[in-house]
Amino acid sequence: MSDAFIAAGTERGDLFLFEVDGLRRVARFGTRSGAIVQISFSPDSKQVFARSDQQSLFLLGVPGLEVQQEAVLPPGVTCTFGDAGYGFLREPEGRLIQIRYQSDNAASFDDHSAKILRRGTGSSFFFVGDDNSLNQWADGEARVLTRSNDPICDLAVNDQATIIATGHNQGMVRLWDMDSGQEKAEAMTAIYPRVVVLQGQWAWTNGSLLMMGPNLNATPPLVDMVAPISTLAVTPSGNRIFAGTAAGELAFWEDGSVSTGQLGVPMTQLLGVAEDRALILTGDGRVFLAVRQEDRLDVGELGGFPQGLIHMDGVFGSGESGLIAFTSPHRVMLTTYPQFEHTWLTGGLEQAHCALFMGTRKLVIAQESGFLVHSVSVSEKN
Repeated sequence: MSDAFIAAGTERGDLFLFEVDGLRRVARFGTRSGAIVQISFSPDSKQVFARSDQQSLFLLGVPGLEVQQEAVLPPGVTCTFGDAGYGFLREPEGRLIQIRYQSDNAASFDDHSAKILRRGTGSSFFFVGDDNSLNQWADGEARVLTRSNDPICDLAVNDQATIIATGHNQGMVRLWDMDSGQEKAEAMTAIYPRVVVLQGQWAWTNGSLLMMGPNLNATPPLVDMVAPISTLAVTPSGNRIFAGTAAGELAFWEDGSVSTGQLGVPMTQLLGVAEDRALILTGDGRVFLAVRQEDRLDVGELGGFPQGLIHMDGVFGSGESGLIAFTSPHRVMLTTYPQFEHTWLTGGLEQAHCALFMGTRKLVIAQESGFLVHSVSVSEKN
């Protein structure tokens, strides 16, 4: 459905187009190749994709439903229609083919099993491959920026997406120039360092939370915990930070003021939900909510989540309303915030590793056979 038209498919293989106002039928298209099982409009509503159960794919013009492109998909190929000008076909061997709306050209890239995803600028994102390559995906193409000899355990990108910081499991933090792929600076820290961008500068952990200069020169600790910090998250403003330890300690930092709380179980991931609260994913796959109350953090477990969650990411409107994506093997669950209503995503997901929001309309899912893109909608108001 678009703002002006509704498209409906039948088991006989007919596609009908109706005007929203008055539901007047304006066009009909007969596929002659099986039932219509999938339909999607392009972002400008000038085209519509249709797929039949016999693997025929049609790109039709609107409002006349004239055929602009037609293809027969090999067995096992699945479709994902995005809302940002792209459609995706995923082949069984893992190749991901991208179709641009209003274009006869298709770009493709080989299977990338992304173990870490981070947002860039616009519609770009960065990911770490299984071969420890650092990659950028933009404009429908993936390119290798550099390869590291040390396994990468964390990744952060500055606001301009010009410099990338990587944390390595042998205790090294490195800065990379995105254009050249050359290393700019490095510093030795604790094992498995976590790296973020706080107030426009780099911050990383060395048991404590440190603010970094442009060449990774450390300042005095912002937060000094009893146990080494294992996870951290920056709030949307970029001025406040949550930090957690494997021993279950939790801290909130703002302008030199620190509030603390206790979870009591190891944390694997923090997500800054709003300026005064964060979601916490624990080592045993449970979900907690921490809320700052003056000089302390109140922590409580949230029920209703499945067991075995392995990753989460969130996107929020101008208020606190938003969406959170929780990943478990094979599946991804979308949860509304602050209502905490859950919806499982379907559509051929297999071995999902993690999910990342790109703006308020697109969710990129990294899985064994490549990337899938799902359309989402996030309210910009409470």
